[in-house]
Amino acid sequence: MNGVPVEIFPADMPLLETMPKISVVIPFYNVESYIERCIQGLLAQSIDADDFEIIMVDNNSTDQSAQIVAKYPEIRLLCESKQGSYAARNCGIAASVGELVAFTDSDCVPRDDWLSKICGYMQSPDVEVLVGSRHIAVQNHDLSMLFDYENTKDAFVFASQQPEIYYGHTNNMAIRRSLFESQGLFNEVYRGADTIFVRQVVDALSTDKVLYCADMIVEHLELETTEMYFHKVKAYARSRERNKRVRHTKPLSLLQRFKIYLKTIREHRYSIFDRIRLFALLARGMSNWSIAGSLERFRSSKELP
Repeated sequence: MNGVPVEIFPADMPLLETMPKISVVIPFYNVESYIERCIQGLLAQSIDADDFEIIMVDNNSTDQSAQIVAKYPEIRLLCESKQGSYAARNCGIAASVGELVAFTDSDCVPRDDWLSKICGYMQSPDVEVLVGSRHIAVQNHDLSMLFDYENTKDAFVFASQQPEIYYGHTNNMAIRRSLFESQGLFNEVYRGADTIFVRQVVDALSTDKVLYCADMIVEHLELETTEMYFHKVKAYARSRERNKRVRHTKPLSLLQRFKIYLKTIREHRYSIFDRIRLFALLARGMSNWSIAGSLERFRSSKELP
């Protein structure tokens, strides 16, 4: 399942009477506080209900998450015993039937035109992967500025045509089924397999195959404070160090990050105070990233024979 071409739509699979165009695959683990809002967002999509299926994969939840999902007959509820969101996503992909596979997380709510945007952008036969933008669902000015920066960064990276800095985020992505058949399913690492997959695609094919869509939007429910944001920054730094053994990625340079910062404050017309505030927040994030990455490298060096 790790980068090996596979037949994920076997010839003997029974076909549905009406085949959906899109399969939405969502893993979940102990998210009873958020999952119903995610489901409601999916059921409120503007495209015809016959054009998509929803597959939610329980990854050993011990709370009421699975019971909440089971209340909805429109949703296919699967279980994956191997712990890890990418093992659960691979389970969902293998069971899906759509020619497009869309991903978000169980703590995210897609806008009602999310699947419509995916269908529209995938009309281009050259596009194989879509990456959308993430917004916050709470009123938090500092966090809002950080997400402005993150979305500006996404636009910068995917317009750069520099494959070594490309990444992915499965809380808002869509991928053609045929790409999984040619490139294999997700590497079942703990975190970062979306970036490994995107890098595999751009290395094997072209950066032109990956398109960033700013108006393909999900709202992130779990991120409510800057502390939670910085916690994720450290987690991403650790996973990047671990995953370098699988697929090397190049972090953005300080100059590139500064250009993104300047573009962010210009586009959003920040006040002087907000410009200084965002700069300070980003500096803290870089510090957290560097320290977490260094600690992971040190830990890994101790494990080497």
